[in-house]
Amino acid sequence: MKPIPASLLLVLAAIIWGVTFPLISSALPHISPAAFVFWRFVLASIVLLPFVLKTLKQTRPWMLGGCLLLGLLNTGVFLFQTIGLKTVPAAQTAFITGTNVLIVPFLMPLFKLGRPHIKDIFLAILCLIGLYILTGANLAGLQIGDIWVLACAMCFALSLIVVQALSRRNVPYPLLTFYQIAFTLPFVAIGGPLAAPHVFLISDVWIALLFCAIFGTA
Repeated sequence: MKPIPASLLLVLAAIIWGVTFPLISSALPHISPAAFVFWRFVLASIVLLPFVLKTLKQTRPWMLGGCLLLGLLNTGVFLFQTIGLKTVPAAQTAFITGTNVLIVPFLMPLFKLGRPHIKDIFLAILCLIGLYILTGANLAGLQIGDIWVLACAMCFALSLIVVQALSRRNVPYPLLTFYQIAFTLPFVAIGGPLAAPHVFLISDVWIALLFCAIFGTA
């Protein structure tokens, strides 16, 4: 059986992540952004734990430091995006988040990951135009929610760069994934993660949490 091509996996990740936008929008009238992100990552950490138990002994200090930084960036990605979704339509949020494709090439030299080629910049712009058409985003009259989502895009671009830098070292990727998810929790908890128990009985909330935790995160 041939391994699944990396590009196909990335497309699958993009499809799954795209589904999370309307799900989160439907849950936010009932739960705060910080609480949603916190419980999303709690569930994701629990799901991933059995897959990394045997590799925990391979943990190294540099790995913990890198994943702590990723945890901080993850907090920015998911918390800022979720806050933005309270006031910004899902399609527009998806478009603004997608602007990270333009940010990443220009950040690469700062982390000594090479310089972007002309074709990289051209294709990033082309991708952004396609995403704008696909989502039907309306950028007229930008509001504070758009700024939150733009901050999310910046954090997302930085996290991609850090993941690339860390993955160049000999590290089990399930362990790298687990730590960056688990290390997000203490940062999000500062925002007040508690939610009334009855909230989790609302179908929009638990459906969004389960999908986002299992498929969109773990």
